[in-house]
Amino acid sequence: MYNNIGDGVSEFKYRNARIYSFDDGRRIILTHGYEGRHLDRAAEEKRATGRIKNEYVVWKGRHK
Repeated sequence: MYNNIGDGVSEFKYRNARIYSFDDGRRIILTHGYEGRHLDRAAEEKRATGRIKNEYVVWKGRHK
């Protein structure tokens, strides 16, 4: 399953594994994965993806 979890962050989900991603307008950028049953980590993983997305946007702005 591919779900939007807010703030432009999405996740591929299969059983207990998740791969977080975001869309930059041209492609889907996969950031990192997580395997586990702890639902309380979802907010932490979403913030981590947001930080990676912000770093990517800055990097992309310098490499046009």
